[in-house]
Amino acid sequence: MRFARAESARGRVGWWFTAAALLVVLVLLGLHLTRADDTYRVPSGADRSTQAGEQPRRADALRVVAELRAALRSGDAPRAQALAVPGSAAEGTLAAMARTARAAQLDRITLRYLDDDGVASDEGEWKATVAVGWRYRGFDRAPANTETALTFAPRTDGSIGVAAVGADDVRVPVWMSGPLRVRRTDEVLLLVSGGADEVTRYEGLADEAVVTVVRVVEGWDPRLVVEVPADRAGLERALDARPDDYEQIAAVTTSDDGTTTQTSSAHVLVNPEVMDPLGPVAQQVVVSHEAAHVALDGPTSQAPTWLVEGIADYVALRDSTLPLSRTAAQVAARVAADGLPDALPTQADFDTAAPHLGAAYEGAWLLCTVLADRLGEDELLELYVRASDGVSVARLLRGAGWSADGLLDRWRTELGQLAETVS
Repeated sequence: MRFARAESARGRVGWWFTAAALLVVLVLLGLHLTRADDTYRVPSGADRSTQAGEQPRRADALRVVAELRAALRSGDAPRAQALAVPGSAAEGTLAAMARTARAAQLDRITLRYLDDDGVASDEGEWKATVAVGWRYRGFDRAPANTETALTFAPRTDGSIGVAAVGADDVRVPVWMSGPLRVRRTDEVLLLVSGGADEVTRYEGLADEAVVTVVRVVEGWDPRLVVEVPADRAGLERALDARPDDYEQIAAVTTSDDGTTTQTSSAHVLVNPEVMDPLGPVAQQVVVSHEAAHVALDGPTSQAPTWLVEGIADYVALRDSTLPLSRTAAQVAARVAADGLPDALPTQADFDTAAPHLGAAYEGAWLLCTVLADRLGEDELLELYVRASDGVSVARLLRGAGWSADGLLDRWRTELGQLAETVS
């Protein structure tokens, strides 16, 4: 019994200590929770807004990113737009991204907050790096993955929203760049910044390019993605390129994230500032050339650049009735001015800033016509495939009973005759 009473006494002491401690805690909390009128108020949204020099509200931004990811996956434009700061550039961009995701059938969409500069601006804004992944269902082998930027800012109610998508110093995929018109068939996917007439024009160019390439590249199962940003700056952001890198380039074939692995999917990205002034025939040659790169896995090829570019032009021009004065005028003019080259074109000749870029492409095309005349078209394609796997062209030519010196001599002869004819 004493044992029981002792336990009961200890229980009463424990209860009193707990109650007293709780009272102290409540009193201490009361010092912080009460105001002049002794009434506790939950901080309003405005009280929680980010101030200049403060740490960005990452937890709020993480929730926004998660909600945006869900909106993009479902293609819900109003839901995406609601995440923007009202009146900001992001308001239209987020809605457009969701519409494009639905129309182009993007899947495997991921969006993840990575990092920020750690300090908010005077307006409470901050820019964060986000990882984004996506795949065009039915066209891409695997998702593309890159890093871009989102700018976050407080809204009038104190909550955090997206104020801007992208930045000049990060990659901005075309589908994230703003309003696009999308056309999708079993063989062609178009994403075009422009009006209905622009979409119709590129639809015709892409369809004809598929027909042109299939005539030469047997076994290609056409899956052609053509992306047309609003301007050259949009192309440079999509490629994460320096300003003016693509000043001379009408279009380029590459992966959306810049990778060149065996699972990367090649897309055609157009520079409208160079493409639009071209005539319809030249535009068709450009798109067919790029489609040939897609069919022949040009971005991952280990072949010399002259062979990669030359065979794409060979495919695009094989059935063309254009005269040499149109298809080889630049290289003919250069030979007439500077004389015959002493060697085959190098990779430097195809640099986007090279002074005679057009002549280099035409010379590469002529090299491939020389190879086709000597070896046959099927053997030319086989040579390209094996060179793409890393076998040297010189070795392949020896196996075909010819030589690199023989190719150079024949090419020089053709160039000399061409210069005389065209001039």
